[in-house]
Amino acid sequence: MGAFATEYRFSLQNLDYQSLSPIPFPQAISAKAFYPSWTAFFQQLIATNDAAQMLTNQINGALMSPGNMAQVANLLTSQITSALDTIFGSTQVANSTVDTDANDVDKYIFDRARGALNDPSGYVYVPTVILGSKSPQLDPFTATNLSIDGPFTTSVLGQSVQLSNISLANLVINGLSNVIAPPNSTIFGANQQATATLLLGEVPAGTKVDVNGQQVTVPSPPVTASTPFSLNIQVNQNQPIPISGTLNLSLVNTSGTLGVTTSLYSDGDNPQQLSLTYTQVTLVAGSGDVTLTISLPSQDQQYQIFINAFLGQDALIQAIIGAINSYIGQNLGQISQAATQFAQNALNNLGK
Repeated sequence: MGAFATEYRFSLQNLDYQSLSPIPFPQAISAKAFYPSWTAFFQQLIATNDAAQMLTNQINGALMSPGNMAQVANLLTSQITSALDTIFGSTQVANSTVDTDANDVDKYIFDRARGALNDPSGYVYVPTVILGSKSPQLDPFTATNLSIDGPFTTSVLGQSVQLSNISLANLVINGLSNVIAPPNSTIFGANQQATATLLLGEVPAGTKVDVNGQQVTVPSPPVTASTPFSLNIQVNQNQPIPISGTLNLSLVNTSGTLGVTTSLYSDGDNPQQLSLTYTQVTLVAGSGDVTLTISLPSQDQQYQIFINAFLGQDALIQAIIGAINSYIGQNLGQISQAATQFAQNALNNLGK
């Protein structure tokens, strides 16, 4: 390590400076700093074992004094806290209980990150990140040409009815930025991996965030979606009839679990090399969270009663959610690139 090596352990919120390693003498002192006529004398004096031990004890005694350790602890705490304030753009500290195996330093840093994810004034506030993404745009988010697994069968007024070949042409989802990251559902694991379960529709109405220098209001709940659709409907043994119209979705967190689960891997030694890779982004909806409605053209109104019988079926709802997740999965590369660009820009602009 060199002449003045230092070894320490500390906890951030109550920094406790534990130890300073002995400083070896006489290597740490250059006798050339003294007047030339005294050089030989001091070299001989300091080179003795007794003198070296005495100086070592005196210096380390001063370094290990409670007052000195407290000053070092306060300085380190202040500098590290200030650095994290700058990195996250937030002073919030979450109160999580999930880092059971982490040391005090890691837990503090993780809770600083969790606090920033839920601080509207922070750089990494989740709604701000989502609203700031433009390639791809995440709110509104558009999923095209979705095929819904089927067929689906039910009985209406004693008639056997089947829906098949369901296709959603252009599903536009509004309000995905109204999302929070509960501290105990945000886990920082080994190998620079992180997982989070985000809850939809929990941001208070009227919340404003700064997106690229502009004040933007986070959409109020519920999350909504709409798309043109087409399908075949068959009643009893009659020939299937093609139907088209508009499908509307409303997503409300009735179950307490409506949200998005994510898995993220980060890599890179500096902002230019930083890479964020999403391995999972999945929409999760519990029972009663999703309401479906349709509108049909006047010439097909007679089929409304038959199709309505399917709209509350969990099988159909989960099939639509599955198709959305499949589309998201096909676009994880783009989402990862957008997240990487956002993070690089934020880091490059620190302190500016």
